[in-house]
Amino acid sequence: MADPAVDCSPGQLIEAVEGHFDTGILSINPRSERAISGWLPSEFTAAYKAAAGGRHLPGDTIVSQGYDAVWALALALNRTQEQLTGECQCHSVV
Repeated sequence: MADPAVDCSPGQLIEAVEGHFDTGILSINPRSERAISGWLPSEFTAAYKAAAGGRHLPGDTIVSQGYDAVWALALALNRTQEQLTGECQCHSVV
């Protein structure tokens, strides 16, 4: 879509963003897909609201990112354990 405020070509825009990795905020997945937790985004939101008791708490807008971060850490630790268990030649001291 052409924007008169943008004075570069589509090719220049593609070149400018090539390799860009964005960590912008997407609080809740807009698609209704089950996450690795087994929850739908709407189920997570409902559970959080119930736990908060209807109160607006500090961090409300980023609570899902914290939840995702804990999942990412747990998955990484599990995978690391799997790799180390397979490679470790452990010997008993008993």
